[in-house]
Amino acid sequence: MAVMVRVRDEIPGRARGPAFEMWLEPAPPTVRELIRRCVEQEAARVQASPAVAAPVLVERDEKERLLNGERSLNQPPLDVEEQFRRACQAFQAQRVILLLGERQALALEEPVEVASGSEITFLRLVPLIGG
Repeated sequence: MAVMVRVRDEIPGRARGPAFEMWLEPAPPTVRELIRRCVEQEAARVQASPAVAAPVLVERDEKERLLNGERSLNQPPLDVEEQFRRACQAFQAQRVILLLGERQALALEEPVEVASGSEITFLRLVPLIGG
């Protein structure tokens, strides 16, 4: 059964970004699959409009940003599999926290239970200055 969820990206110290709605059909069984679907959606949004606010899960690598600029109109297509791999690594290293409503997901293989209207938040943690 398909469910509509709201996905929000957040970075502490920055204004809360706008949420986007996403259909999950069928509902993802694990955190890993949820991350995959969110990466696919974010990559599609970034490809469609370079002016989209920088999402938490999808970002161009340093070399690409240096060559093409942060938001060039002539960006090459994103490698979705590479973005998914990086997002999973960030989750496992706790650089990105996944909140399912008010509950924090802790493992990639953890089952996901979402209902229509659920809010999913990806929170990118940033190191403190000086330490």
